[in-house]
Amino acid sequence: MIESGGGAKAAFYLLADALAAQRLACQARSLHDVESVFEPAEVPLP
Repeated sequence: MIESGGGAKAAFYLLADALAAQRLACQARSLHDVESVFEPAEVPLP
């Protein structure tokens, strides 16, 4: 038997995942825009 709250909980987690993915994509895009504007000097990794 399915829990009454199971579907709502799953939907909430799916929505949270979608929002997190969208926020990450937005951050990556804005970071790329900043890099294209400010061409940072390459820092060699140790």
